[in-house]
Amino acid sequence: MKLLKCSVILAISAVSFAACVNGSLLRRRRSERCSAEGDNALDKKILVVDDSATVRQQVRAALADTGFEIVEAADGIEGLDAIAARQDLAAVVCDVNMPRLGGLQLLETLSAQGKVPGLPVVMLTTEGQPALMQRAKAAGARGWLVKPFKPATLVATLRKLTA
Repeated sequence: MKLLKCSVILAISAVSFAACVNGSLLRRRRSERCSAEGDNALDKKILVVDDSATVRQQVRAALADTGFEIVEAADGIEGLDAIAARQDLAAVVCDVNMPRLGGLQLLETLSAQGKVPGLPVVMLTTEGQPALMQRAKAAGARGWLVKPFKPATLVATLRKLTA
């Protein structure tokens, strides 16, 4: 019964999006949907760090109807800057291979600064090498998802880590 109710609200939200001019109706509908689901995701900001604009867009699309707010960074340097500038991030989704500063180096820097325990980091990458996964785990990564990813898996992972 509850799932059906949330599906109806989701359909209303999609219609509202198409009809909405200034965005306020969409935000209100998403807020109503999230509270109907018992999910406080609307208040959660997720930093997505990936050098591929396409991947950032895919993550944004995967999380669009969940209520999470997305903040983007194109590499590890921008990611560290975003983390330093914002105190309201609930989690980080991070690629491994990026120019300037890779995801593992970003994670190790956060770990050295003592920020990892309070800021869950999920690696989202094409890499599947056990040595890289172990390195990420040792630095405090809370998850490792391989691209192409299943949106439902990403959403479930972030909901669990930000609950």
